Amino acid sequence: RIRMRSPAGLIHSSALSHLDSCGFTVITRFLSPDTARLLRDDACACERLSRAARVGNPAAGTHQMATAVRTSRMTPLIPPPPTCVGSIDIRTDFCDSVRSLCEDLNRAHLEFLPSPLERFQTELAYLYYERGGFYRRHVDVPTERGGWTRRGRRDEDGGSFSGFEMRRAVSFLVYLNEGWKSTDGGALRIYGSRENEQERHVDVQPEAGTLVMFRSDTVAHEVLTTHRRRQCIVGWFLITRERRRSGSHGSMDQIGQPTARGLGTKARV
Repeated sequence: RIRMRSPAGLIHSSALSHLDSCGFTVITRFLSPDTARLLRDDACACERLSRAARVGNPAAGTHQMATAVRTSRMTPLIPPPPTCVGSIDIRTDFCDSVRSLCEDLNRAHLEFLPSPLERFQTELAYLYYERGGFYRRHVDVPTERGGWTRRGRRDEDGGSFSGFEMRRAVSFLVYLNEGWKSTDGGALRIYGSRENEQERHVDVQPEAGTLVMFRSDTVAHEVLTTHRRRQCIVGWFLITRERRRSGSHGSMDQIGQPTARGLGTKARV
């Protein structure tokens, strides 16, 4: 069994500071070439299980296909693919590393996070772009309900069973393609502030082993048209807040109090 290098404690403080102050950070060589290759092989093995990636918020009923906005496919890793597909060992090792990364972020006490990231509430998937694929400019947290998703029963069925809501807080990408050239396109464009009436941006080449993290709620970004097949891992760390019943009619008031309580692992991609 091949063990992956755990990222625990390997995220330099300067990278975490850049995430907190600028909203994003880029870490090259986060994965070794061998590990990136193993994950890419597993991604290819799992591709037959993929489905078209959608846009919008499932909780608000706006989760839909929009090929003018996004052309990609994904295979969720949480819940995991069947054990008979690809390498369960490499997927398990990577999921362990993702949990360690979550712990690193929590230990950093990032100022933009109102509560700790949920260690066992992570969205994770292999993401595939064919030649000509793209994802137009967007922010990962939708505007509907501020991106908060109720956990449990629908409103018409009596409201949330658990009384908790969750929202994406930190988005992350790990690239798997070796030998990527600027002429291959497919860069991740991260938009920043305006300066002298011009909007600033940073283009990140999707080179194997590179990790990108950014705020899910504020950082606009897009995937430029790719001229080569492109594979990566995409994920989101989530935060939780509680909803409390109040009043004689049992209405739900949002109190916005964060909680570190985990609710089990489930993907929403």
